Amino acid sequence: MFTRIDAELWYFFAQHKGEIDTTHDISYSIWTKCGYVLGYVAPQSKSFTREQSDAIEKAFFDQMWNADFADIFQHLGCRPEWKPIPDSADKYNKGKFANANEFSSFKQLFMIELAGILSLLKDSLSKIMFQIYLSEAGAGADLNAKPDPSIGQTAANLIYNIFKLDKMEDKLPTLTTFVTLHAAFRWQRNRRYKVNNLADLRHAGMALPYCDMFLTEKPLCHLIHEKHHGLAERFVCKTHAEPDLAIVSLTEAGV
Repeated sequence: MFTRIDAELWYFFAQHKGEIDTTHDISYSIWTKCGYVLGYVAPQSKSFTREQSDAIEKAFFDQMWNADFADIFQHLGCRPEWKPIPDSADKYNKGKFANANEFSSFKQLFMIELAGILSLLKDSLSKIMFQIYLSEAGAGADLNAKPDPSIGQTAANLIYNIFKLDKMEDKLPTLTTFVTLHAAFRWQRNRRYKVNNLADLRHAGMALPYCDMFLTEKPLCHLIHEKHHGLAERFVCKTHAEPDLAIVSLTEAGV
């Protein structure tokens, strides 16, 4: 999730600084092969020479790049023993009910959620702005320079105010979706977070901006289709919880 958000943030600032071709579409850059959906990994050992290590890494990369979901599932199998940490939802519920009266509109709640996630992104933003500086300065870059936390805060403030003025449009879609979903969950004042809800919201936040279809359970499907936040209308992604409707949509899509 945050790797995707970081990519969108970099694209947002780099595009406005003229660091990338404005015709470049980030939607081509956020996808990866199934074997690398959890990140890039490669076998490494100090027992081999640099040339041998590079050859092993390339061979492993080629194998993983060609692996599909069926290959990975067959290798890993089902993992029913995995369970989320039971206490992971407690802090969300504590914060939700302790601050249940601090908002009176959905826009206000969205901005509260946005401020919260931007506070977590300040380090990433400072690194992104630093990389843009290095690219822009080239050979003239200060070799002793380091990412500046204050620049990350300034970038976070800028993003916050663009959202506040309703000027973000379709930029930063993953961040927008993730914040909207958490705000929508908090908008249901009596609903408590469960550990599976946290994963569900991330799945939806990843799917809606870039996928054609998202299949999920009824409560999350209902949350996505609530009219006051407009997520279902904002993206082309169709969300279904009913198997019959999903089959119809898949058939219409030629799947």
